[in-house]
Amino acid sequence: MNAIRRLLPLWVMCLVLMLPEVVNAQVLTEPVPESQLVGNNPIEFTAGRLWWGTSTAANYAETAIPNVVSYPGYYQAPDHMDMIAPWIWVNNQGRRVKINLTERSITSYGGAAQTMVNNYNYNFAGTGGTNEAEQWAEGVFQTFKMDPSSAGQPMGAMLITTKTMVWSVPKYDDFVIHKIKIKHVDDVPFEDFYMCFPAQVQYNNGQLVNNAFKFKNDMQFDWDPERKIFIFYDDVQWPTTESAPISFSIFESPGDVTGDAGDPGNITEAGSLDRRLYEPEARAWGILNLTYNGQPEEPHYNILAAAESGTRTGNFAGRMSDDRVPTRESGRLWAGQSWEQDLIAFSHDQERASWIDLWNDPSRPKDGSVDGNLFERSPMLYSYIGPYTFQPGDEIELIILYCFGEMDRNVSQRGGLEAAQRYQAEGIAALKQNWDSALELIANNYKLPADQYPPPIVGSQPFVEDGYPKLEAEPFADASTGTQGFTLTWQAVPDNYQDPGTGENDFAGYRVYRSEIHITGPWEELADISASEAAAYKQGDKIVFQVETDPGIPFRFAVTSYDRHGLESGITAYTFFAAEAPKAPSDDMTQIRVVPNP
Repeated sequence: MNAIRRLLPLWVMCLVLMLPEVVNAQVLTEPVPESQLVGNNPIEFTAGRLWWGTSTAANYAETAIPNVVSYPGYYQAPDHMDMIAPWIWVNNQGRRVKINLTERSITSYGGAAQTMVNNYNYNFAGTGGTNEAEQWAEGVFQTFKMDPSSAGQPMGAMLITTKTMVWSVPKYDDFVIHKIKIKHVDDVPFEDFYMCFPAQVQYNNGQLVNNAFKFKNDMQFDWDPERKIFIFYDDVQWPTTESAPISFSIFESPGDVTGDAGDPGNITEAGSLDRRLYEPEARAWGILNLTYNGQPEEPHYNILAAAESGTRTGNFAGRMSDDRVPTRESGRLWAGQSWEQDLIAFSHDQERASWIDLWNDPSRPKDGSVDGNLFERSPMLYSYIGPYTFQPGDEIELIILYCFGEMDRNVSQRGGLEAAQRYQAEGIAALKQNWDSALELIANNYKLPADQYPPPIVGSQPFVEDGYPKLEAEPFADASTGTQGFTLTWQAVPDNYQDPGTGENDFAGYRVYRSEIHITGPWEELADISASEAAAYKQGDKIVFQVETDPGIPFRFAVTSYDRHGLESGITAYTFFAAEAPKAPSDDMTQIRVVPNP
């Protein structure tokens, strides 16, 4: 029960308007009196496949989503990743100040300027119209002028406003767009202004027994010169102390060919039936549209080693202690590091090249003194801006884009050699498509093209307390027909539905899926119900539909809607727990025989 409670999101907290004096974070330009500042509320963006836990301000907060980033979401996603709170560095009148923009920090307070908005029906009613995302929220954050933890010492007052946007539309559901504006509201200039958005690139799923090895150097990256991003993906383990990738004493296919690339579930246990790839995704982060007082600027990236101050055990095994990491490659987790060490990290831009190309260059040393070394296979990505001399009234604007991509999950969840050989190339290709889709939205002021709106979702995710209906599945067993299965109930597409882009009612039907393996698939299509057929199953504003299944086999179910143009809603309506149907009792008396007992 406690585990379930931990899964429940904190959306109720997000619905409180914390700064009633502030109408809209985007137009807030003056300092907020510190007497009005309050603590942040967590917010969880779960409409798309990439789930992100943040706060009502500019930072990352501790939320119900595991370790802040989860892809795909589904709460039970095996793959999730630590995002480290952004930091700001300034030299304030000779005093070096390092401000951690964390929800738990005593040196910075914030509050909501706009509560979470959900546009699940794609009517996008409200002031934003179709220019608004399906799920979005705005926030405001202000750092202190004076350091509350050190009396009489300056810190630095900066006003930060944010807007975060996500979509469930399949073409646009693999990324999060996060807009940020930073305004200098102090009365003295700041020298050496830096702002860094650290990300521990590798996933944290050490709770999976068969994959506890995955923390060790198994990440690789490519440089994409067209999009100007580093793309990260899982590869084979290659510890910094070894001259070659790691090998295993037990190998089940595909491990005998591809090693632990993609983290197949069955390669460390003989006879295991868990063949899915636990890490088939590619991922990228980028700073876009960076301006200083309206003038374009270039962001910086440095790939470091995710280092700890000491050797960790358990779920943290494999992260490197500081004494193993060269100074130029140290990207300390959690506790941060000294100002001097940070400046070393900020003094270098990662070479714009793929890791394997740098490593395979025989002229380059392998000791960590240059980029493309083994320490970078346990990566911490520093995306940062600066240095600037930040003057009173100056403004910095930027967009952070978090983007993922993967091969067809119905393939990766079945696993096998073919999946292990294909996941890297197909995941990278999918990520590039998703990145381009995000750029398309940004260029179009976040308005979907008129021909890209599928019909409304028929339910939102389990446990998400947003007031939207969930998919319900109740087992049944019918003695009269000898059948068993589940009665599924979901939200019907309204009879008066109009496509927000075209204005037509192009709703064409529903698709019902089931999975007998995992909550992330593979999903097998069970039924296709046309709009005309669905009328027979409509009860009020719900569709009630029975599906027959074999008894004793646990299934999960999902339902989507689709239109006449082939657009299908995202899989947001699904059952969280697998359930099995009881065997139908028989009332066929003809099979009963009475044999006399002599």
